[in-house]
Amino acid sequence: MERLASSHPLARKSVTVVPESRFMQNYRVASAVHGGSSASAISNARGDVELFTSGSDTQVWNIYPDPQSATANSATLTGLTGEVIASGLTPSGDIALFAAQGTNLLYCVEQPASPTRWSSVKMIDVPLPSNAVRIARITTTRVAGKLYIGVLVEAKGLIGTLYNFSWGVWDSRAPTSLNGTTLQLQTLNAVWTGNSVSNVAFTVFDTVILEYTLSTHELNRPAIAANFRSLDVAAATDQLGNTQVLAILDDGNAYSLVGGGNRPYSWAQLTTASSFKQVAVLPSRPALDMLLLGVDNTLYHASQNAPSATGWGQPTPVYRGVQAFQAAVQDNGLAVFAIQAQQNTVTQLTRESLSGNWNIAALQVQAQGSIEDFASYSTDVTLFSEVGTPLAGTPVEVWTEEPSRLAINGGVYYATPRRPVRLLTNSAGVLSIAQQVSALAAPAILLAVPSLMSPGERIEVRQDAEVQDRLSVTHGNELLEAKLASGAPLLRDQYRTQATADAVAEAVNRSMSLASPAYFKGATATPYTDPRRPRAGVSMRRGGDVGVRSLELTQVPEQHWHLSVRNGQVQFSDLSADAASGLLMALSSSSLSAGWFSWLTDIGDFIAGVAQGLIEVVDYVVTTVSAGIRAAFHFIVDGVTYLFETLVDTVEKAFDLVEAVFSAVKVFFQQLYEWLAFLFNWGDMLRTHDAIAHIVNSGFDFLIGATGGIQRIIDAGIDTLQHQLQQWFAEARNTIAGDYSLGGYERSNTPDDPDTSKAVANNIVYNGLVNNASAAHSSMAATALLSAADGPLRQFMDELTQLADFTESSQAFAQALAYLQDLGSAPDEIFRKLLAALMSVVEGVLQAVLSGVQAVIDALLKTVATLIAGLKQLMNAKWNIPFVSDLYRFITNGSDLTTLDLMALVLAVPGTILFKVMQNAAPFPDQASVSRFKAAFTADVLLSASGLKPASRQHAKQSVQAEQAWSGCLPRDLALVTGTLGSVAYFFYGSLTALGDALPPESGPPEIVAYAALILETAAQLCSCPWIFASGAPGCATAEGAGRVLWLYTCLGVVLDGVFVLTAHKMPENRDDIGVMATFVYGLGHLALAIRPSIGQSGEAVALNIVPCLPEVCKPLRLKRVVVSTEGFSLLGQAALDAICYTSATVLNMVSVSAATRPSLADASALGTGTRSL
Repeated sequence: MERLASSHPLARKSVTVVPESRFMQNYRVASAVHGGSSASAISNARGDVELFTSGSDTQVWNIYPDPQSATANSATLTGLTGEVIASGLTPSGDIALFAAQGTNLLYCVEQPASPTRWSSVKMIDVPLPSNAVRIARITTTRVAGKLYIGVLVEAKGLIGTLYNFSWGVWDSRAPTSLNGTTLQLQTLNAVWTGNSVSNVAFTVFDTVILEYTLSTHELNRPAIAANFRSLDVAAATDQLGNTQVLAILDDGNAYSLVGGGNRPYSWAQLTTASSFKQVAVLPSRPALDMLLLGVDNTLYHASQNAPSATGWGQPTPVYRGVQAFQAAVQDNGLAVFAIQAQQNTVTQLTRESLSGNWNIAALQVQAQGSIEDFASYSTDVTLFSEVGTPLAGTPVEVWTEEPSRLAINGGVYYATPRRPVRLLTNSAGVLSIAQQVSALAAPAILLAVPSLMSPGERIEVRQDAEVQDRLSVTHGNELLEAKLASGAPLLRDQYRTQATADAVAEAVNRSMSLASPAYFKGATATPYTDPRRPRAGVSMRRGGDVGVRSLELTQVPEQHWHLSVRNGQVQFSDLSADAASGLLMALSSSSLSAGWFSWLTDIGDFIAGVAQGLIEVVDYVVTTVSAGIRAAFHFIVDGVTYLFETLVDTVEKAFDLVEAVFSAVKVFFQQLYEWLAFLFNWGDMLRTHDAIAHIVNSGFDFLIGATGGIQRIIDAGIDTLQHQLQQWFAEARNTIAGDYSLGGYERSNTPDDPDTSKAVANNIVYNGLVNNASAAHSSMAATALLSAADGPLRQFMDELTQLADFTESSQAFAQALAYLQDLGSAPDEIFRKLLAALMSVVEGVLQAVLSGVQAVIDALLKTVATLIAGLKQLMNAKWNIPFVSDLYRFITNGSDLTTLDLMALVLAVPGTILFKVMQNAAPFPDQASVSRFKAAFTADVLLSASGLKPASRQHAKQSVQAEQAWSGCLPRDLALVTGTLGSVAYFFYGSLTALGDALPPESGPPEIVAYAALILETAAQLCSCPWIFASGAPGCATAEGAGRVLWLYTCLGVVLDGVFVLTAHKMPENRDDIGVMATFVYGLGHLALAIRPSIGQSGEAVALNIVPCLPEVCKPLRLKRVVVSTEGFSLLGQAALDAICYTSATVLNMVSVSAATRPSLADASALGTGTRSL
């Protein structure tokens, strides 16, 4: 909610990027993917990985990346059925999917650009041996742009089962039949080898090696040093073009094929004392990757490692509970689909190519009505023009420093360092970006606005900055007090001691200090950001550099320390450089000699194994060496002690070190997430929602009961205004406006409020509304409300039209219009045009039309009864809004979403957050607190306190006060709650107003936006009722009394907007020129009546009165002739005023509420009785 600074136009930028990030729980509509008996994974021609799996009914499903899905994936039937499947890329780059149904080989081809994703199913003839049973295996490879297809047909032999090999080549078209061979096997352990058309071969690796070369039809049997039976075999071509073959032999260990040429082949042992059952080797670059599955269903990973004696790193356990897996290369990283041993659900493990970190999440597809939560870093990025207009529909490019899936404005996109996502901001000028995470570190996001930034410039947003900042200063007492979502302590059992907490906190502080310089770069002025509030983790990158974040090693203080974990005891010790070196030598000598690993890129594997509880670390040593920061981990796997060391040279590795430290006390990512992240307490928020709905309903009843009193007081106020108009405006020009411009006045009188800014950002309900407003559907037909347009409404519109016409025809308005047309001629004129000049033209128009305003107000007040009846009907209309309705049903156990529910939830989320930040407690911690609020906040209480209750309903006033110095009609704590909710309501009302004002006169936002804006305005109005905070009579004799008259006048604004929403389903300014003039004339009175309560008051109090009037009196910027004459620039100016002024009013109102409800030193002792003290 940051605003653009109002410095000289030449000092401002073409775009201001305002990011607000949060580590938080997020939601999407999703259901789990279940794997079948057969599966296949492949990277398509666009680099995205797709999964194929057969269901229990043998139908083959395709799970593919889909940016329109909330989960990033969608699922579709391919039309194939079969229990054996395989996939490959055709010469044109399309996926060909094969399935075996008995002895039939079927296939179809993916058609990504077609409404029908998959082609019709076709058959390929397969030569069948006698006694053929089924096709047991299909295997494919792509060599020299051709797709090779191999099939093994199971047949009954004289002495057991035989597998007959046949093959075909997909060149310019699919083969119609396969070529038969005489090759009969007793094993399925065969793979494709070779790297050219001349040497591509189908090769068996079992007790013997058999090589069938397709180009020559020759069968060779190379020599092998010894006979070993294989359990599984895999092969891939490395970057030199050589085929690397890996196998699991019958002793359960992994082996690599060596030899060839003049030497016989043999198997080089890669592991010892292992029990593996499945192997895969992936053609990653620059080094191959190996995946192994143990008989205990644990998944292991290793990479080629040249310095190693075997050429491979030691396999590291990364995930458990896996019964089978499929994998493919994705942007040189890995995408692994693990089929769980229970319920066959699929988990996707994605390994980042540079950092080696693993991101682990359930594979899900979008499903109507099924809501799932997930851990995320979420960032609302708002783009503002040079004058503060939210830049709706603006092209933006988004990269990530590591391949990652980003949920952006309801769609999901795959971004990489080389492949940006190109999309538009939403109608509020926002990109709401959520990145699902399974570790504390997250790839940085980089943004560019090509039309408004120089080529090569990118804003970097490090979403994990808030977590880095918090962990860098955490202390032992905080860890002891930390709670999980269930309320259980973060540190448990033997680790819940002060000594352990202090030791862990110190190690975490030191680890995070490694990353601090990289984050603190954001503390200096960053181009294209608001200089008033720099954000850690936000910086500028130039040129083509979008790689991984390296540590600022020259700025990292030298450190040497040791964390020991023995028998539940955790100790932290500072070391000298020599002591650290000596300790490492001692730990090395006590470790397995083959276990001195050099996995300099594989700390991600190590951390994944730690998080799964597969690796137990007993010593951590961190020391500064010439090459940087060296970290060593002394750990145990299956009772064997190893030493692993790495250089901590990136931000991700610093976070990995923190997670490794927490693992020492059995605290893993899920527990850290529950402690550090914002988690939605829907119980608290739904109670706030209930209270907000009560406020609105009570407000409607108040308006009905207050109509007579409002009319009487406003009539008296207009009479006073007619006599004091010139004097008031003269004082205002001298004491308020001074030399300020319109934009400069707000800037100089509004303090910063980071808590409110953060609270209103990343509102999943509001973002869901804005992103899906055009798809919202209601149970109430639009014509249903038109029937409410009875006599009073028609009479009011007639009076209003006459006043609008008269106003436009006056000479004073012509002068005002000239000022406004000049104001709208260029975007930055709001920072040049003087506020005093605006007050002068307003005074002139008001003098000309004031005599006609009273008749319109009287006609408006006669509509209240009819209006409220219609609005209550509108409030109960049920809505179907994508995601939002599903979320509401999820959190309320099936309730339908109404108009009032929507608005109440939009406010309840940030309102609850902000109140908790301020008071460290929920506004409504239990149902009794809601009941107490409802009993205190009623229309009758407001009518009595304001003196507006009709005489027939007056009775003796009952005081609800427990504090003698407090005179508000609500208890002090409830007044603070109410005022906080009103401030938040004002912000979102202003946001929706700016959204509508940026649109051309002939168009407008969807009707749900108008309904939401009206209810938000109503809530903001009711929550700012002055009698909530202090007693007193309305009147123009004093500033306080004039403030109450001003509030009653602004109630007319709610009624005015309600009439237009009820009859036209639009706010006045979005209907036509009559509506624009209605808002303008209302604004004239608003500004005039705001002057008297402002004279002699503080700058912030005056600004709270004056700033909200500015967008209203400038509303003629939306007149059609003004828009045409300024070529649309006037709309940008109007939207900028909306965004700047309503955001400012939010902050000013929150400051006012806090001051009004803060006990003074004199009466602080009175807080002990009657009301709950916050």
